[in-house]
Amino acid sequence: MNSGSPTLLRIRHDAQETEVPELLRRELQTVKILSIAVMSDHAIVEIAPATRRKSAILRHEWISGVPMTVVDDHAALLPVWLGQALGAKRLLYIHVDHHSDLGMPNLFQSGGRLLDRFSGQEVNPSDLASVVFAVDSTAIEIGSFLTLALAWLSPEALVWLHPPGVEPATRAVGLHLGWDGVDPLSSSDRRLKAMPVFGGDFQVALRVTSMLEGLASVIAADDGRDIILDIDLDYFDNSYAALDQAKPMPAGNLPGADWLTRQASVLSALFGMIPAGRLRSVGIARSPGFCPPRVADALVELVRAELIRWLRGHP
Repeated sequence: MNSGSPTLLRIRHDAQETEVPELLRRELQTVKILSIAVMSDHAIVEIAPATRRKSAILRHEWISGVPMTVVDDHAALLPVWLGQALGAKRLLYIHVDHHSDLGMPNLFQSGGRLLDRFSGQEVNPSDLASVVFAVDSTAIEIGSFLTLALAWLSPEALVWLHPPGVEPATRAVGLHLGWDGVDPLSSSDRRLKAMPVFGGDFQVALRVTSMLEGLASVIAADDGRDIILDIDLDYFDNSYAALDQAKPMPAGNLPGADWLTRQASVLSALFGMIPAGRLRSVGIARSPGFCPPRVADALVELVRAELIRWLRGHP
């Protein structure tokens, strides 16, 4: 999307015209909509200029052989992982997050190609530039990028560690990925969907837990798969979720020392569960629409410090 002037999107639909504006707002939650004009079979949506690239990497460093990447927008980690060729390994994916991020990406299949709904450009996981462009267009966004990560990196198992008190959307034991998700705006279009499986065969084993002990039991029973550790900082503080996302986010207050000490204990326990030599990548999403920026600043440094401490114990 153009960062200097508003963008106009033409989106086809076969929904009731009165329902289209709300459906579009749901599909475009991560951008600021200036106007919506609804016609009988399509809508024209005016999007405000982007204030930043959603694919931007804020920090990337190798710490004793383990890459650590920090981003604002969680979806920006997807092209990073693709570039690390992690899909060639047997993987256990640990998703530490307030949300599942297992929605349907705004990508359509057409003539054997995968197309970005908003830009019309082809998206191919072997072409990292096309994936980056789809993140910037929001066809791949924070609520759906994990579905594509499962499809393109092919981990054998996913563990979603959510905060205590958050009721997860599923208690499934596995996920099946298929192009049979019905688009809410255009019923003839199908999108990639992560469908919960409660028994029988599945493509990706799933464990959903709010307890570190639950995560520990999965890792202890694992047979040696490499680990992607994916941390969204809204796991620790999701207090900005209720704010108007179309407005600039305030910096927020600095977290207190006692609170930071408790979060350091959680991170220490989390890293302490990971066996030596198994951690292949650490991704950190600051999520400014959910986690206050000053809190995120402090948490990034905590994660880095605990990673270094863990690596020193596992030379």
